[in-house]
Amino acid sequence: MPLTALLLAAWLLDRGSLPFELFGRDQGPVTGPDAAGLVPDAGGDGSEGPPAAATAGIEAIDPDAEGAVRKFTVAVAPPEFDEDERLGAIAYPAFHTYLLEELRTIRHLEIVELPEPRADLTPEEADFYLETGGERHPGPPQPTWTFQVRWTGTREGTATWGKAHDSTQAELLKVTAREAVASLRQYPFPPTDARAVELQSMALDSELPELLRFDALVELHDIPKRFELVGRDERRATAVAGAAIVLNSQDPEIRGRAWQAMEGVEDSYLIAPLVDSLLLDPSDFVRVEATKLLARDYSEDPRAQSALQHALVSDLSPRVRSHARWESLDPGRRRELLVATLGNPDLPDRERLELIAADVTDIRNFMDRRAVSSLIEIAIRATPSSEAATRSARSGTVAATDVVPILLELLKDRTIDTGVRTSIASGLSRHLAEPGVRETFEDVVNSDSGNSFASYSLRREVEAALRRARTPAR
Repeated sequence: MPLTALLLAAWLLDRGSLPFELFGRDQGPVTGPDAAGLVPDAGGDGSEGPPAAATAGIEAIDPDAEGAVRKFTVAVAPPEFDEDERLGAIAYPAFHTYLLEELRTIRHLEIVELPEPRADLTPEEADFYLETGGERHPGPPQPTWTFQVRWTGTREGTATWGKAHDSTQAELLKVTAREAVASLRQYPFPPTDARAVELQSMALDSELPELLRFDALVELHDIPKRFELVGRDERRATAVAGAAIVLNSQDPEIRGRAWQAMEGVEDSYLIAPLVDSLLLDPSDFVRVEATKLLARDYSEDPRAQSALQHALVSDLSPRVRSHARWESLDPGRRRELLVATLGNPDLPDRERLELIAADVTDIRNFMDRRAVSSLIEIAIRATPSSEAATRSARSGTVAATDVVPILLELLKDRTIDTGVRTSIASGLSRHLAEPGVRETFEDVVNSDSGNSFASYSLRREVEAALRRARTPAR
């Protein structure tokens, strides 16, 4: 859209009405160049960066090094909209233009504007294909407009970003375009080659808020996939950054989360530092995360096998030993281990709950009737928090907080058999004072009688428990 037309469109959108007599009834928006095929946009490396709100947490690029930046290509189709909807006929092309302006601020991106939609782009022509559009939704109470950006990777992947507004003011469209591009920069667009090192520095910076450091680790986790979408393998750079974070951080939470961020990278460079973490790190949390990653991604490596066997036999932490044992088993043997541990009457309750307390991977998927029955039996004996606080807990029992949370999760799970959930409610009935129990029981009672969340037998059990709690003791 030419600059004059864009300024006029912005004024009209802010005015809130569109005098079509200025353009003629059939005047349509300019959607692209007249040349056929792919035409690279000459302004693809614009010199001005995006506003600060759009670039918070996004990589900075040295302008002097721009010539060395490896670029990827984004083809953008003309906007799609209902030309008969008067205000939308200006709003959607304007949003499209603002989006293009924001995209041009990404210096490692080459924009290609298409004269018409294309469904047959190849990776040789473009890495990503973008379509913009939306529609008007009539009220009540007032109409709203949805603005969308759909991206498709020419190698793989597709998704749609969208936002709805009750206004089409130009400034709002600019902000929306900025938000859309900021989202695309986080995923799926690949970052600059230096981004892994920048994220490493952020994660190690103890002066930054903890949440920003955690966000840096999440972004680091996504980098290999983002590069994969444009046909590049950047797993080694990500692995080096992750290992450096673990080696240099004094914070066990950062070290453990760094190993979580390395899941799926599957680069052999990580095996040695993972083994070091499992054998030497003083934090149980870090050793648990190293155990899980070694077992899942590197179980065929002899170094990983030796370290896992050592942890299973010699680690001082029951949590680490539990994870080492669990990760070594196939699904059938995991189920057998869980039932055998929970249902062993010769073990103290605390040892019977060892796998639950360790929160081993996907444990809830292995809870069958036998395991649930054992949990209920332990819950009935568990010491309420009020008694534990006054040190009157009975010897040999566990605290209610060790078993109530998982039973609550199972009670809320509508896929579990109604009879099992009714038994769970019975086991929880003496723990109404524990966090979340009474609230969940009241949700069951107040739910629609036709709702599968609360069958007749379950409602009856819960109502009886609530009545007993309201009846004064004699």
